[in-house]
Amino acid sequence: MRLETMQTQSASARLWRDDTWQVVRMPPIPEFLGGPNGWMFWICALVLLGGLLWKPVRVAWKRLQQFFRLLDTWSGVEEVRDKSGAVIQEAAPGVLARLISVENSTSKISGIESGFAELETFTKRIHHEVTPNHGGSIKDAVKRIEERSNEMAYKLAETTDKLDEHIVIAKESDNAQAKLVEDVGKLKSKYAPET
Repeated sequence: MRLETMQTQSASARLWRDDTWQVVRMPPIPEFLGGPNGWMFWICALVLLGGLLWKPVRVAWKRLQQFFRLLDTWSGVEEVRDKSGAVIQEAAPGVLARLISVENSTSKISGIESGFAELETFTKRIHHEVTPNHGGSIKDAVKRIEERSNEMAYKLAETTDKLDEHIVIAKESDNAQAKLVEDVGKLKSKYAPET
C-alpha cells in the first residue's frame, strides 16, 4: 500500500490498492495547527529559534557586559545612593583620574628617595664602624680591648700563681721561725737559767 499526497486545494491523497490508484479524502487540518496563519506553527518556530540562538545570545550578552565594565573602569563610576541615603555603590575614579593621582604622588616619592639617600649614608657609616680597617673602627677598638683584657687575665693568673708560691714560702718561713723560737727557748732555758 502506497500513499501519495496530491497538490490540490483540498486535502486528498491517492492510495494504491488492488493494483489501482484510488483517491481518498483526508480530514482538513485545523487552522491553529498547521495552516500558514496557525499560531501553533509560529510558537514552535519561535521556540526552535530561541533554542538554537540561546547560547550565542548568552555569550554575546556576557561580552557586552564585560565591555560596559571596561567603559566604567575607563571613565569611572559615580557614587550611587538609595532613597534613605545609604551608599549602594562606592565611587570609583577612572583611569585618567588614577594617572593624575599617580603623578601627584611622585612628588612624595622624591622625598622618599632623599630619605633613602640619607639612610644609605647612615648605613655606610655603620658599616665603616663595624668592619675592621686597621685601627679606626669600633670593631678594631673592641678587638684591642679584648686583647688587653686577655693579657691582663694572663698576667693576673701569673701574679696569682707567684703570690701562692710566696704564701707557701711565707708559711714555711713562719714555721721555720716558730721552730727557731722554740729552739732558742730550749737553749735559753738550758744555758741561761732564769734569775
